[in-house]
Amino acid sequence: MLPEQPQLINPLRLAKNKEQMKGSFSLDKFTRLNGILKDNHGEVQYSLYFDFDASGLCLITSNIDTEILLNCQRCLEPVNIQIRKRAILGLYRNLEEFDKLESNYEPIQLDEELISLEPLIEEEILLAIPLAPSHSNKNCMTGEAAKKIKKKNKENPFSVLKNLKDGKV
Repeated sequence: MLPEQPQLINPLRLAKNKEQMKGSFSLDKFTRLNGILKDNHGEVQYSLYFDFDASGLCLITSNIDTEILLNCQRCLEPVNIQIRKRAILGLYRNLEEFDKLESNYEPIQLDEELISLEPLIEEEILLAIPLAPSHSNKNCMTGEAAKKIKKKNKENPFSVLKNLKDGKV
């Protein structure tokens, strides 16, 4: 059983004290990931460092580390994807603060004083998932999926037109 994680955090107060948080979440806690992951066993390690930049904006430096199981988009077999994401999250409350954000900050709108930790971590994982996960070995196409593709490629898509031209249809 994982230790109890805080549900809500006050990033401005944490940044004022230049605090850091470390912890982990079980992957099965993330509802938005359930439809993407092949298996939701495992955990996510995270560390968050809170500070202000030179212009006075609240920053969260996040480090996310996990391994997830997805479907390979080439062979449709399971593939392990290692996620190690480091990001600088720039919090803003209004358009004036948004304009002060550096280009390397990921913007997060701070609507309330408190933010929920779990969705923050889940969002960072979602942003780190590759668009088309695949095995690093380009020859991963084996088995039934490869046979189906090879069989489809043998059929000439224009054979119907040839039959029409020859008057066989």
